[in-house]
Amino acid sequence: MKTQIIIHSNFNKMIQHLNLQQTVHLQFLFGQFNSDIHCFKKDYKLFTSN
Repeated sequence: MKTQIIIHSNFNKMIQHLNLQQTVHLQFLFGQFNSDIHCFKKDYKLFTSN
């Protein structure tokens, strides 16, 4: 759970650093980010179950 919080705070810092004003682009970015995390979690579960 701690890693998730760290990832999210780093992601927020990244957004602030980029200073993007395009909400549509941000939503797309965040959606991509969430799906990447979801895939990582699934792969990680497969890896740890073996």
